[in-house]
Amino acid sequence: MNEITNKEAEKLLRVVNVINANFYEFVKDINNFLLENDCKYSIKENKNGLSVSYRLSNFKKSLAKLIFKKTTVKICIYAEHIKIYEEFLNILPDAMKRSVKKSAICKGLTDLSYVNLRCKKGYTFLMDDETYKKCRYKAFVFSLNEENHKYIKDFLKKEIELIEKETV
Repeated sequence: MNEITNKEAEKLLRVVNVINANFYEFVKDINNFLLENDCKYSIKENKNGLSVSYRLSNFKKSLAKLIFKKTTVKICIYAEHIKIYEEFLNILPDAMKRSVKKSAICKGLTDLSYVNLRCKKGYTFLMDDETYKKCRYKAFVFSLNEENHKYIKDFLKKEIELIEKETV
C-alpha cells in the first residue's frame, strides 16, 4: 500500500468507528448502493465530524454526502433534477417533508439583489402543492433511520437514472 491509500484507509476506519451501531446497516447499504452505481467517494474531516461525498464517475458534481455526527448520521442529496420528479416529494414521510420545509431558503432564488458569485443557486420545486426555493446544500438533508431508508434510496435512484441519461 502506498501512503495515499494508507491515509484513505485510516480515514475510512475512522468513519466506521464513528458510526453508531444503530446506523451501521443503513450506512453500509447506502454506501454499497452508491458504489454499485459507479460512484466515487472522498472522505473529509471537519470540526464537527466526518463526511463522505459521492459522485458518479461520469458526473462532475456531487450526488450525495453522508454526514457523521456524534449521535446521528445524515445524508445530503444534491437533487439537480428535482424539477423532473418533484411529485416524488409528495410521498415522503412527514418527518422528511418537515426537514425540507425547515431547510434554508436560497437567497439567490428569492432575493434578486443578492449576489454571491461563489454560491450555486438552489432548487425551486413543488411539494404538497406549495412552491419552495431552497438552498442546494440544505434542502434535502435527512436523518438515516428505518422510516427514511427506502425513500432515501428511491431518491438516489431517481437522481442517478437522470444523470446517466444526461451523460450518455
